[in-house]
Amino acid sequence: MTQHPFVNRLGIGYQECRRLLSRLSTLMSSIWDEGLRLALWWGLIMASTICILELCRWFWLIYPETVIGKKYVSGAGDFPDFAHVVLHEPHWHTALFLVTGPFAASLILAWGSRFCYLKRLFYNPFGSILRTFIWATPVAVWTGYYVTAYLDLTFEAATVCAAGPSLALTPNAFRTADRLCPELGDCIRWLRRGLRQLRRGTDRSKRSNEERLSGEHAHF
Repeated sequence: MTQHPFVNRLGIGYQECRRLLSRLSTLMSSIWDEGLRLALWWGLIMASTICILELCRWFWLIYPETVIGKKYVSGAGDFPDFAHVVLHEPHWHTALFLVTGPFAASLILAWGSRFCYLKRLFYNPFGSILRTFIWATPVAVWTGYYVTAYLDLTFEAATVCAAGPSLALTPNAFRTADRLCPELGDCIRWLRRGLRQLRRGTDRSKRSNEERLSGEHAHF
């Protein structure tokens, strides 16, 4: 079977090309599946957060009418920051920051820890509940720091609000990292294999050119 000259230069045969295309197809399928699963999970957490914010809004509408609520309002003079956000900010706007922040932070943390082998030391040895709390805590803290720039919340209130989405999204981020993110050793091994394959292809190309030139000289 005739092969493309570029393929011949790299020393990659027809079967190697088929295996490479099959691996690329499998990788793209895995990326699509994981992306779709994460998008659905993100949408579910968004909808849940919006529902919780709506319940909180109804609570803060009813609370000032109670005896305890009237005493609180008369003593404090104003609602806390969270109540102000719940009552006056659009729920989708608030939920967008409270969910997207942990979503991005958990993915970055999960992929970075797997690539640098930290996941083997500080995630895999622990149970599902303990490791979720261990890794969701920095995600919630980072989100709390990030959200204060966009929402009228204190750092403490923003961190508490981001704790729920962080706990829900962190395990899925690590699951995605296991399926898609390579470790540092894998990248080094693939690089060595590629360089070795390229070197073999270069040697084959040199030998082929030498044989072709010697054949032309013999013909003349």
